[in-house]
Amino acid sequence: MTSPSDPQWPGQQPPPGPGYGQQGYGQAPQQQGPPPGYGQQPPPGYGQQPPPGYGQPPPGYGQPPQGYGPPQGVGPKPEFTPDGIKRQYAQSQPPKQVHQAFLALVGIIGLNLVGTILSGILTAALFSGIAYGYSGGIGSMIGQLVVWVIVGAIGLWLGIQMRAGFNWARIVLAVLAGIGALANLFGVFGSFVVIAFVPLLGILTLVFSLLTLALCVAILVLMFRPASNNAYFH
Repeated sequence: MTSPSDPQWPGQQPPPGPGYGQQGYGQAPQQQGPPPGYGQQPPPGYGQQPPPGYGQPPPGYGQPPQGYGPPQGVGPKPEFTPDGIKRQYAQSQPPKQVHQAFLALVGIIGLNLVGTILSGILTAALFSGIAYGYSGGIGSMIGQLVVWVIVGAIGLWLGIQMRAGFNWARIVLAVLAGIGALANLFGVFGSFVVIAFVPLLGILTLVFSLLTLALCVAILVLMFRPASNNAYFH
């Protein structure tokens, strides 16, 4: 027989350790509480509606820049009545270069009217001393004035249509400006011949021909050079 202090024999189980069979054996494990903050109120502002305008595009997003494209409020057809032409001019918002081309056209019309009056008066004054009672200069001046008033009115109407963004008016004015540039170029060379015989009249013709030539070239450049102008015409 062995004593408790004797060594264990093979096959025997070791004695239970300290705490064996004490409280907790066979009992269900205790449930842990929820983590801190569980079930509490959400922070202020959580789940509330977003502020007004949140997620919406800014005003004007996706719209073309102002001043380009067809003029606002201008119809697709040209105007012929005085009220319609005035409204068309007021409602058009052309690029800067297009408006400058229109001003150059107005300058050409004004130069030709003034030049016609001055050349008629000068011609009548020069020839009145050669032929007594000569009135050919005044008669010619009146006839040219009537023609230039009609031509100027048509040109002004075409200029307003071009300023309103009509591409066909730009093409017509380009053809007329090209013809005018060539005609005034010949006028510059012809004025030197006139200077040889009538210096004052030749100088007057030279000055007006150079100014008109410069304005014709300016119209062609201003209507077609900037890339933004092509987006304006329709």
